[in-house]
Amino acid sequence: MIKYPIEGKSRGYLRGDEINVFDRFERGFIPAGKYFREITDKMTRIIRYQWKEEIRDGLKGFLLFGPPGTGKTLLAFWTAFKLGIPESNVLYVDFGSLGESLVGKMEKILRNMFNECKMSPSGTFLLIFDDAESIFFSRRFAKEAWQYTLSSVFLHELDTLDTSKAAVIVTTNMPELLDPAIKDRLFPILVLPSLEDLREIAKARARVYKLGTDTLEKVLNAIERQYLRGADLINELKKDPEKLLLDESGETSKMLREKYPSVRLIEKIVINEFVQKLLKEPF
Repeated sequence: MIKYPIEGKSRGYLRGDEINVFDRFERGFIPAGKYFREITDKMTRIIRYQWKEEIRDGLKGFLLFGPPGTGKTLLAFWTAFKLGIPESNVLYVDFGSLGESLVGKMEKILRNMFNECKMSPSGTFLLIFDDAESIFFSRRFAKEAWQYTLSSVFLHELDTLDTSKAAVIVTTNMPELLDPAIKDRLFPILVLPSLEDLREIAKARARVYKLGTDTLEKVLNAIERQYLRGADLINELKKDPEKLLLDESGETSKMLREKYPSVRLIEKIVINEFVQKLLKEPF
């Protein structure tokens, strides 16, 4: 969760330079995993083409969906970095961390985000909406009037977005809760790293903690055991991502969250092995 500085908290959304989203990329950090490179390449190619050819009413953006902890937010920021836009032109809101006081102002926040792009005399923008299921409810789950209103406001702004100078990335861990109209307007991308990707990520994290070969092998074995538990479901969803995207019951999403070894879980396993190593070895 990204901490909101005072300026961003009062505005309701953040500009990239307020949270230094490019800092670690500029210091040489490159996200591990082939899937990161493939997804980023796909999104940057499409966005750049629309900006270069000045396609004003093209593809509005992308919906990154999948279980928690697979790097969807990092993917969005990495894409912004690869696009080469100014850090201040990355506009970000984390719906999952908005307090109740801001929910009542969400309509204004949304309009202000899009207006910042519209009113800019030059430059290109990337708008990132994180944990969208927290605010853009499907009508099946919406209970309050504001929940209907916000989806309508977002859809209107999306429909009128000038794609020759701006693009949108929306992330969700629970696509079954998300308004179907939003799913229809964005290009869906399932973020589900393969076992080989997860191994690459684990090796990168192990290097950070300077873990030895034996310890790394323990980490890799733990990840493989967890992955194999859900291998059938994972392989099925890789062939047919819409099974997860369109399953309004949420059962597919729930099973995946229970069985998939997320990047967050890898970090937990690596840290646990790191701590055990320190407790066993004298300095």
